[in-house]
Amino acid sequence: MKTVVISMLVLLSLCVMGENKWRFTAKEKKVIEKVVSEIPDSTRKTFDKRYKAWKDAYMNNHEIRLSSRTESSKEVPEYKELVKMGDRIIPLLIQKMSEDIDLNFFDLVPYHDLQTNEKLKVRGMMSEQDRAYQTVLLWVKSISFP
Repeated sequence: MKTVVISMLVLLSLCVMGENKWRFTAKEKKVIEKVVSEIPDSTRKTFDKRYKAWKDAYMNNHEIRLSSRTESSKEVPEYKELVKMGDRIIPLLIQKMSEDIDLNFFDLVPYHDLQTNEKLKVRGMMSEQDRAYQTVLLWVKSISFP
C-alpha cells in the first residue's frame, strides 16, 4: 500500500511540475482564429481594452488575488463593463484561455456568465486550469463551418 501511495505522489508531482499539458492542436487553434476573425475590429478593440482593465483591476486587488474563489474577480467594476459586451465576446475569451491557460483560467468567470448553453459549460472536480482547457476543447468541438 505504501508503494502505491508513493507511486501516486511521484506521478502527481510529474504532472504538476512537468511540461505544460494544456496544448491545442493546429486544427483547434485554426477554428478559434476563424471565429475570432469574423468579429468586427471595433468589437475586438473594445474587448481588448475592457479585458485588460478587468485583469488589471482584479490582479491589483490583494483581497481578490488572495482569494481561493475565481468568482471574486467579479467584484471589480471593470467586470461589469466587460460582460456588458454580451455573448459576442465568448470567442475572444476562448482565444485568451487557449493562449495561456495558466494565466487566463479566470476567463471562465465571464465565459460562464455569458454562455447560455449549459452543454458548453464544464463542471466537475478538477483544477480551474483543467476546466478552462476542457471548456476550450468543448467550445471548439461545438463549432461547425459550412
